Amino acid sequence: MLISSNGLFCLVDSLKDSTRIYNPSTGEISPSIQRSPGVRDRMFATYGFGFDPSTKKHKVVRAWRIPKAKIGVDGEIINCEVSTVGEDNTWRKADYGVNAVIRGSSVSVNGSIYWMKGGYFQSGFANYESLVAFDVGSEKFREISLPKSFRAYTFKLLEVDGGISVLHKLDDFEVNLWIFKDDKDNGKWIEEIISMPSDWDGTNLYQSVQQIPGTDIIIFKAKGTYDAPRHFISLYHYDRKMRTFKKVKILGLPAMMMTPRESFSLPNSLATSPPIDYGFFTMIESLSPVQKQQQG
Repeated sequence: MLISSNGLFCLVDSLKDSTRIYNPSTGEISPSIQRSPGVRDRMFATYGFGFDPSTKKHKVVRAWRIPKAKIGVDGEIINCEVSTVGEDNTWRKADYGVNAVIRGSSVSVNGSIYWMKGGYFQSGFANYESLVAFDVGSEKFREISLPKSFRAYTFKLLEVDGGISVLHKLDDFEVNLWIFKDDKDNGKWIEEIISMPSDWDGTNLYQSVQQIPGTDIIIFKAKGTYDAPRHFISLYHYDRKMRTFKKVKILGLPAMMMTPRESFSLPNSLATSPPIDYGFFTMIESLSPVQKQQQG
């Protein structure tokens, strides 16, 4: 898994339960940060990577849940750890402090990392009630209630106008964009309806969605499918002010990539993994060190 934040990448190896930080501007990469000694029974671990603009520090956070049955009681508990890039090569415990199981991918926006709180399914939809936010500076968690009318099977968290937003599909050709105006006390949600272009493949809403910072442009990329190969190399630029789309073709890239992998069931043979699709990030240059600095 790859997570970006303010010029750096966090590379997560879920199988080995380790992370590394990479700075593409300097080419520097951190040592692997392994899981804490004695930590076991990780289930449904999720990761976040964010930047605190006040201290200019990046931090990695991960949380996982453990069924309380493993320790003799009902329900489940949430454990959380944090590591500061360039300072720590280990994890330290953090106080989770909210009664919520977080789901899916995270997004870092203006000093906080956001996840969706786990929902419950009803009539084909998942009823999500809130977001969970981690303040990178204070290392405190809080919940943000979603609009009461929010119902979605799939969703995407993204940054819009410097704040957290939630995008979800209404039908094959309309998506709903909820933008949160956060004042820390009485934030409010603003709704925008986006009509997708006529050649949009509504079966897969998005793989990558990003706003270009400082503009009204949101870039959409549908997840590639075998029956819709055009989306492997095409992006859609949406102008929120003009409410118009422009399709942009990316030339010079293969339509798809296949990665050979060794088959565990058939020794000395090659199996083919699913096709690798393209994603994209908005990036800035950074000189931030990613390795622990020597005290001089």
